[in-house]
Amino acid sequence: MKKKYEEILAEKRRLHNLKRKKHKYEPKEFELPEYTKLNSKSKPPKRKTIKSPENFSIIDNTNEVMDFFNDSKHVIEDLKKNINQDFKKISAVTPDAILYMMSYIDDMKNREVSFSINGNFPNDKQCRKLFQESGFLLHLKSELEYLDKIETDILTIRVGTKTEPKVAQDVVKYVRKWLSIDRLETKPIYKILIECMTNTKNHAFKDIKEDEHNNENDNFKWYLMAYHNNGEVHFVFLDNGHGIARTIRRNWKDIFTGKKYNDSKLVLSALEGDILRSQTGEAKRGKGLPYIYTNAKEEHIKELIIITNKGYINCKNDKTKLLEEKFLGTLISWKIRKEYFDE
Repeated sequence: MKKKYEEILAEKRRLHNLKRKKHKYEPKEFELPEYTKLNSKSKPPKRKTIKSPENFSIIDNTNEVMDFFNDSKHVIEDLKKNINQDFKKISAVTPDAILYMMSYIDDMKNREVSFSINGNFPNDKQCRKLFQESGFLLHLKSELEYLDKIETDILTIRVGTKTEPKVAQDVVKYVRKWLSIDRLETKPIYKILIECMTNTKNHAFKDIKEDEHNNENDNFKWYLMAYHNNGEVHFVFLDNGHGIARTIRRNWKDIFTGKKYNDSKLVLSALEGDILRSQTGEAKRGKGLPYIYTNAKEEHIKELIIITNKGYINCKNDKTKLLEEKFLGTLISWKIRKEYFDE
């Protein structure tokens, strides 16, 4: 009798294990906290679903992804509705889109816009990994102290308001680790990141009155993230300032000759080294962009793209294009490959 009973139990366990194996993974939904204006008695009604483009990358699919963000902001700010962002069908994602999403949500929080956002993770395994392990949700829930506890091979999101040498060092160490390259070869990467942070502090928010924001412009930030894949490291720097094209000072020739530049051509002109285009007008300033541009021509950099205002500049081949929608801030995206160092 006892033996028969044990056989029944064993059969039940076998059937239970078979069911577990057949169980399919379903991506969990995430929910961002609801933010309401101070003293507001009403909450935004109903939730509208907005589907993300399958290629969730600003550098590769600029106009579609910017439409997605603009649609989200329109529903929240103009239609006064909560939104559900549907990311299930995403088949490709790059860090720039994740950082920009953080930036526009931070902007609404700072302006005390009433909103609530729900969403889901991509079905694609690699895309879901970038969302879940980037530190994206921890940042939005103001739990940045837990970022260092994430077990991942991604350089999790860094956020700052000033020049942070320690963060630049973290990126350099990350590149050396995953590409196995010499320390001397990563020096330009460190300097480029420092230039980006410095430009953010000195130029991106120059028009803001000092008495409007204290504590080194807490409402204005830069965001940084990196990840490696198949012998390549892709890292992205984003600031939420006014954008390079807006803050660059046009030189006297433009004024007296009536020559006009679109945003892409204006930024490319600054990249090529016209120091008079620095907003401060000082000869010692304005050297950061030319330094970044010069390094983009190096063989080990596979790709360096700058997006700002309505300008899109590929620094490797000097190709530019005008965007349909205005990009808020400045985005700088690098891709570096291992074999380019070995040549």
